[in-house]
Amino acid sequence: MDPVLRQRFDLLPFSFGRNFRKIPESELEPLLVTIGTLACARVYRHQGSVQKADEFIKSVRAQRIQIMRSLEARYGDGNYEQRQTLLNNVLRYLEGRKVNLHEVFDILDRALRQQQRIRVVWQQVDERRKREEEVRIVVQNLLKWVQRAQRLASDEPPDEIARALNTLETYLPPNLAEPTRKKRLRRPKAGHQPEPWIKQARRRLRAIGVTSEGLREDLLIGVGLIPFSTSRSR
Repeated sequence: MDPVLRQRFDLLPFSFGRNFRKIPESELEPLLVTIGTLACARVYRHQGSVQKADEFIKSVRAQRIQIMRSLEARYGDGNYEQRQTLLNNVLRYLEGRKVNLHEVFDILDRALRQQQRIRVVWQQVDERRKREEEVRIVVQNLLKWVQRAQRLASDEPPDEIARALNTLETYLPPNLAEPTRKKRLRRPKAGHQPEPWIKQARRRLRAIGVTSEGLREDLLIGVGLIPFSTSRSR
């Protein structure tokens, strides 16, 4: 296999990227620095010594993999080694069958990018639901306390406090305290969500010569598009 393509495949089995929002910036910074360094090194390669640049790029790539393995150990799903082994075995088999591995990579990489974009949207929807639920609870409790205070003040002549309570109540209409389930804040439906990118990847893999269903599933498992626990032995 082409060494550059091999390096690109090596990045696919990592799973810590699904938890980017939970990883402290201080732990992500070294990875971002190596990515930026690689980009600069590629430019330097075209402008200076190719041999020195290649040696430097090789060392930075090794450093990047080391950082990613460390992040995977802390924030991954615990199945990186198994996915990597599975992916390597399938790729060797497909290479022997003359399947275009560049096309295989493009299909898997595209599906992973689509999956990541949709997961970000789902996370935003879930966060909005939690925020709306918190607003509902706060408003509901505040209404109860305002109404309680109004009852306590009902036997006294109207004063500034009573008028303030009445004014506050007008800004807290009861409908704000209704359960959030009446609003469209959740994902389209409960349970497992549709994943059209996986169906597309299966269809495209078949079209380029990965005719075995088992091999297609193992490729998807090897890069984390479907859970490793669903893997079948061939």
